[in-house]
Amino acid sequence: PRTTTTTTASSLDRRVRVDGAGDARANGVYARCGRQNGAPRWRHVERRWLCILRDGSNWWIGCERAAVEDLYWRDAASVDAPWRVCPCDDATHRHFRGSGPPPTLRWDDDDDEDDDDD
Repeated sequence: PRTTTTTTASSLDRRVRVDGAGDARANGVYARCGRQNGAPRWRHVERRWLCILRDGSNWWIGCERAAVEDLYWRDAASVDAPWRVCPCDDATHRHFRGSGPPPTLRWDDDDDEDDDDD
């Protein structure tokens, strides 16, 4: 997935943090969990059904089972492509369930300031 840092082979083993999604279920930390369709895959550490995965032409945040519940997507061919909402807009795409705004993704570090108890 596109993050604010450069993607390298070693960075693909890092965790990804999703923030700011209109559908709060997508927010949180995703841990690397193998590969799918020839690309790395990450699974939400609390909501095990939720993954970041690639289907060849797009990156997705949603259920790892195809066409069940997709929340957000971005074009995999463009490094600068933004994440987009998967709105439920017609009978063909009823499994699109995202809501705005789209999220931001970044590599997660263990020394995250969210751990403060102040």
